Amino acid sequence: MPAIVPKSASALSARAVGLMLLLVTSVGWGLNWPAVKLLLQEWPPLFARGLAGLIAAGVLALVATAAGQRIALPRKLIGRVVASAFFNVFAWMGLSTLALHWLRAGEGALIVYTMPAWAMLIAWPVQRRRPAVRGMAGLALCLVGVGLLFGGNGLSLGPEKLPGILLALASALLFALGTVVLEPLPLPPFTLVAWQLGIGCLPMLLAGLVFERPAIGTLSAVGVGTMIYMTIVPMGICYLTWFAALRRLPPSTAAITTMLTPVVGVAAASVILGEPFGVREVAAIALTVTGIGLAVANAEHEWYWSYLLMIALHLAILITAPTARVQSPRATAAVVAVYGVVVAIAHAGAGLSGSGDGQLFDQANDFPGDWGRSTFPGSIALGIAFFVLAAIAWAVAPRPCPRRGQILGWVLIGVAAGLLISYRSDGLVIGLGSRAGSAAVLAALGLSLAVPPPGEREPAAEPTTLGAERSP
Repeated sequence: MPAIVPKSASALSARAVGLMLLLVTSVGWGLNWPAVKLLLQEWPPLFARGLAGLIAAGVLALVATAAGQRIALPRKLIGRVVASAFFNVFAWMGLSTLALHWLRAGEGALIVYTMPAWAMLIAWPVQRRRPAVRGMAGLALCLVGVGLLFGGNGLSLGPEKLPGILLALASALLFALGTVVLEPLPLPPFTLVAWQLGIGCLPMLLAGLVFERPAIGTLSAVGVGTMIYMTIVPMGICYLTWFAALRRLPPSTAAITTMLTPVVGVAAASVILGEPFGVREVAAIALTVTGIGLAVANAEHEWYWSYLLMIALHLAILITAPTARVQSPRATAAVVAVYGVVVAIAHAGAGLSGSGDGQLFDQANDFPGDWGRSTFPGSIALGIAFFVLAAIAWAVAPRPCPRRGQILGWVLIGVAAGLLISYRSDGLVIGLGSRAGSAAVLAALGLSLAVPPPGEREPAAEPTTLGAERSP
């Protein structure tokens, strides 16, 4: 007799599998960014993507045949498959690629990755899924993160770029519409993806041959390797995992998780291509990862998301502190002040010291619950302490004499180190998370004070020559 699995456990398992599939999709598509940049040095974009998609379709058709899956499409499904290929492949890949003829890559990506916002708005009337406050807040953080990632070098979206803007916006809207409106097709996975890639990429290949006129014989060994990766991973595996995830997750959740793609792309480009990776990129990644976790986390079951977010937030604060100090003496102080307010609000239902005494709300209105308290560990008192320390740092930072601020900074760094050294707890994840989170914020504030900007550093003494002529 088969084991009986509780419905809630089964749903949780399906959700976890769906999130893992989306992670594979986002990482594979993200790693394709530097690959495309390498390939575009040798082949034009429409032709390259169209050819990769058609080759992937042929390989998947062979795999489907070997696996015993039927390749022929039932006549009643032809229209739905064509529509799905248009929205999911041609609109997403083709229109966004065409937009690059008028837009820079950053400008195009900034518009294309508004897709989750449109998906959430379309799902509201179509599926009667009213956006939750947590989902909207997460989406807002993702959009701010992507905007910071691609808008830091300035945008110039003038009338001459209107065709590219319209194409990129159409790509985002149509992919969002297809994600929400189209029902999963009753076809085997390899057959489904093979047909969609073939139908969606054929127009891209034809348009590339006619308008881009590629020099087919100029592909180098690096280009061949890049083409193989683009065919197997982004076009093959990632589309398989994307459609599999849509069977297990709400469309708005799946759409928001794709915001991880540009984050992976920028990080991979810094490693593979040597592109800049500094404070702006770290802050953008922290905002985007936090937004994704905020949007997809389930407060009742998925506690691990809150701890992953906690780690990402505190690492981002800690890593960016010294450089933020160089750019703006009060930047980290402002971040820590806001962080203190958030910590206090997160523990509004847990009491002043976190023990349940002095609650601002009763248990019937426990806001924002265990999820918020796990992401921002501490108590109301700790949040107030962070705010006060940030106010002191704000006042000390712009002083002409930095000595006092540096002393305060090293004291805070010492306290942070003491928190970690004195850590003793059996609850490794919870205890270390709370202690490490506080230590990271204190260390960040200390580093922002202890590391002086270049203008405040004492100039090196000029060497003197024995017997040199003295000035009068």
